Amino acid sequence: MNLRNHLLNYNHLIAQIIMVLGTVLAIITLINGFKPDGVFNFSSKWKLVGMFWGILTIASWIFLLLVFSRHWVRIRAGIKRLTQFLHKFTWLNLVVTLVLIAIYPWLTFGPLDKHFADFFFRAAVLWIFSMAGAFVLKSFQPSRTWAEWFFFSLVVITAVFQGVSYFRGISSYPLSLTWSEGSRFYYASLPFSQSLYGIRLPLSFMHPSRYLLMALPFLIRGLPLWVHRAWQVALWLVLTGLGSLGIAKRSHLQDRWRTWLLAAWIFVFLFQGPVYYHLMICIILVVWGYKQGKFARNILFVVLASLWAGISRVNWFPLPGALAALIYLLEEPYQRAVGFWKYFKNPLYYGLIGILASLISQLLYIPLSGNVNARLFGTSFTSDLLWYRLLPNPTYPIGILTGILLLCAPLLFIISVPLILAREQISTWRRLAIGGMLVVFFLGGLAVSVKIGGGSNLHNLDAFMVLLSCTATYFLLKRHAVENHQLVQKYPVHVSIIILLSLIPLGWSLASWTPFGTFDRKLVDVELSRLNQTVQRVTKSQQEVLFISERQLLTFAEIEKVPLVPDYELLTLMELSISHNEGYLAQFYEDLKNQRFGLIVANKQFVIFKDSTTEFPEENNAWVKHVTIPLMKYYMPITWLRQSGIEIFARRDLANIK
Repeated sequence: MNLRNHLLNYNHLIAQIIMVLGTVLAIITLINGFKPDGVFNFSSKWKLVGMFWGILTIASWIFLLLVFSRHWVRIRAGIKRLTQFLHKFTWLNLVVTLVLIAIYPWLTFGPLDKHFADFFFRAAVLWIFSMAGAFVLKSFQPSRTWAEWFFFSLVVITAVFQGVSYFRGISSYPLSLTWSEGSRFYYASLPFSQSLYGIRLPLSFMHPSRYLLMALPFLIRGLPLWVHRAWQVALWLVLTGLGSLGIAKRSHLQDRWRTWLLAAWIFVFLFQGPVYYHLMICIILVVWGYKQGKFARNILFVVLASLWAGISRVNWFPLPGALAALIYLLEEPYQRAVGFWKYFKNPLYYGLIGILASLISQLLYIPLSGNVNARLFGTSFTSDLLWYRLLPNPTYPIGILTGILLLCAPLLFIISVPLILAREQISTWRRLAIGGMLVVFFLGGLAVSVKIGGGSNLHNLDAFMVLLSCTATYFLLKRHAVENHQLVQKYPVHVSIIILLSLIPLGWSLASWTPFGTFDRKLVDVELSRLNQTVQRVTKSQQEVLFISERQLLTFAEIEKVPLVPDYELLTLMELSISHNEGYLAQFYEDLKNQRFGLIVANKQFVIFKDSTTEFPEENNAWVKHVTIPLMKYYMPITWLRQSGIEIFARRDLANIK
């Protein structure tokens, strides 16, 4: 078979796979859509949409049959003539593509969002938009293949969808959008505590690097909460984008479009952890700063990244050095004549110096942060490990172990080919070093994931995901150094694996859809007014008011003229409850017993112990045992603000204050 026929058959296979998947999605959507609660039963108008969808499904089925028939060549020739005609309109095709990219997230998150609650409908509409995008892009630049433009459209639209999904975090709602969201803005404000609260407070012992990034908008006094939320969304998108692009550019693709396509896919993949934005700083410094053959330069960037990791999370201490070592192993062939030590000394130095820099960074941060009790920084080592969360469970239905294996299955297949089979390409020591590094971070991520307080997603496997995506990028594009150049093409990756590689994280992204939230500002203002009046009465009587929850109301002056009580904030109480910090809890109980506080503001409290059939049972039970029961022993709930979920507790002698 000559090269032309081979390429024709190759493209034909891709077309067949694309049409099979698209037709299956169309059929499932049609069946689900006409169920009693289906999308096509919302109204008479949507019934018409359903009828149109039925026609579209039939057309898709017919086209699928034609793709598998001998008429495919003529169909392909006709489509080619049409794209050649549309090519005359040049940049108009690109404008249409941009419109398609913008319309999809508008549909799924805009006024019609409730109609996209069904996963298969979202996926099927995405498929249609990707097919349309491939068509207009093919008309724009016919030199590229249909498959390339289809995957470009599919990945880019999904990446935009993923990014827009974070816009739901931009809101003027003054209370927490999630259980702990408001608390994070309070911790971000601590570097400016003197000007905001009139007292100098220690910095956070949890995730300091995250709160340092979040603190930057506080440099401008008086910015509203929605600006701070917008800044956090920008951190998510920009830092993840820079890290993804940095990994993609290490493949040294000459084609800019393919580089951006790869970066968009990595962007979507890393969000499935997710890899938190403050940790992306380490990735950005290493992947953008590392330069082959420049040891001193590389050490500098490893140290900078490790200093940042040292004030992030303990399990990230070794990552900057490990990432630099991985890039070295992927880009430098092993020369037996040079010797084992001379080859491996550089990656060894990267790893050791990186860990040392991280440890020094944390040791310096502890006294600089103002925290007197250094034991607070070791709560991760005293928390329970819940190994059952590795498998499907109510907290994370897919399970941590099963979830990460499913998400990373195509990447694991891609790297297993050269690591296991291509012995002539990569020396044994290199393969052992690369594989061993991935295994260590995989097992470490699993161990951290089962710590109580986590296990509801894959974010604790973030370091493994970064290393895996970097390794797979080199191997997929055959950019890794080899010892035998004649055997580079011996183990090609089949096209079906590339398709699977694209679809799994994209489907994961679509499955995480939730609509944008709304709130009634008038009702919230009424409840905030009641809260304000209540706490002002107590404050005037020189009694302290403790905000366990919703402390950002003080940060952004929604509650005015109330002195801040820095002790016993929500996140700190939870962390020290699940890590069995008896000293801290004993002081909390003593303050409750002595009725130190005139009022305590918290979330609605329930004395309910959960079993393993519910989500987060251990966390709930620790909170009830260590916080709720002692709180209700010495204080009485006097007001429950139902719209905001706030409950106000008063000393017994002040119980008539509401």
